[in-house]
Amino acid sequence: MASGLPVRKSSRMPFTPHPPVWSTLEVDDNFGRWTATMHAPPALAGVVDGLWHFRGRVAHARERVFPHGAVEIIVHLGERYHGHERDGLQHYPALCLSGLRLQPLVVEAPQAACTVLGLRLRPTAAWTVLGGAAGEAQDRTVDLADVLGAAARELGEACNDAPDARTCLRRAATWVAQRLRQGRPADAAVVWMAQAIAARRGAVSIEGLRERTGWSRSRMAAVFQAQVGLSPKRYARLQRFRHALEQLQRPEAVLADVAGACGYADQSHMTAEFDEMAGTTPGALLAALRYPHSPNLAEGERR
Repeated sequence: MASGLPVRKSSRMPFTPHPPVWSTLEVDDNFGRWTATMHAPPALAGVVDGLWHFRGRVAHARERVFPHGAVEIIVHLGERYHGHERDGLQHYPALCLSGLRLQPLVVEAPQAACTVLGLRLRPTAAWTVLGGAAGEAQDRTVDLADVLGAAARELGEACNDAPDARTCLRRAATWVAQRLRQGRPADAAVVWMAQAIAARRGAVSIEGLRERTGWSRSRMAAVFQAQVGLSPKRYARLQRFRHALEQLQRPEAVLADVAGACGYADQSHMTAEFDEMAGTTPGALLAALRYPHSPNLAEGERR
């Protein structure tokens, strides 16, 4: 283990919405045996939600991944995952692009140990990094090479050649920074509006925000959809769901209180939203088996 990294071993660690620049989670229990290294580069604050590197083996066959509000690039550095997408079981390519999701994704891990890198980009940054193509992957996973060509191969080669997790993550951060410098930035009004919706966890007047930009309804609807990947109202729904999911991770969570705090009309409203966006109810989620330091669920037989 490289020195200078905070190392956490507890599977009951508290949820931390603002992670440190570097952290490492070691797991060796009924969930499997792995090391996850997380990196939040200060130079990319407001651009990435985090970069992560996983090495090891999970014990459960499947993982239910909930919508997290980011566009994610996955780099398989060995054995590859499979995913249950809308059109059936998909065997993922070495480099994947997964757009904003409003539905859960069930992935299947390799039986052998594997190494995977993930880059979670905020939507307007993803629009720049991906040359405006992030919307093509909304609620699905596509081959990053089909989107970026040589730039995707450069990322894969740099990460595959990395001698350790921290070097791999630094190279990924450098790749993102280069793409941002080379690409066209999203419109400032859209960036501001998306940030305002996320900061208020979706509990904000979309019309009020739009009026402050000075844009017409039709212009904002079209450009926001193109550069974020969702309409402003659907993006607000996603942020509200994320807020509720975070609150439900807390040991003292009470369903009715969470519903009220997150802006749902009542508990039944939150339940209906979770049925659509999580594929389960909030009550069932509380009783489900969650991975350490994650809202994601461990599903299927242990291997």
